[in-house]
Amino acid sequence: MSEEQKARVQAQFGPSAAAYVASAGHAAGPDLEQLLAWGRKRAAARVLDIATGGGHTALAFSRFTPSVVAIHPTPPMPQAARDFAVAEHVASLPLPPPDFVGFLRWCVLEVPRRGQG
Repeated sequence: MSEEQKARVQAQFGPSAAAYVASAGHAAGPDLEQLLAWGRKRAAARVLDIATGGGHTALAFSRFTPSVVAIHPTPPMPQAARDFAVAEHVASLPLPPPDFVGFLRWCVLEVPRRGQG
């Protein structure tokens, strides 16, 4: 993603972070239910919610998955998701660094590879 694209995305989504948390269309629906059904069946130990928005998917998975991480290219979005998780009494919703290179470093350092933990 170029710096110009990144700036446009952040300008578009940053001010809307709280609206995504409050959005009924993002909070529920058949697509979220299908993801959750798949997740329960798979019983994964870790979930990475890319482009988390208001955090509804991450929060829903955190109710039955030991480790959930939420990321979004616009820093206010995952922060709103974390605030939402705290309000919903989820102990922690880890957020990696806001920049993509930092995120990749975080993945390499913090997220064990399959079969390593």
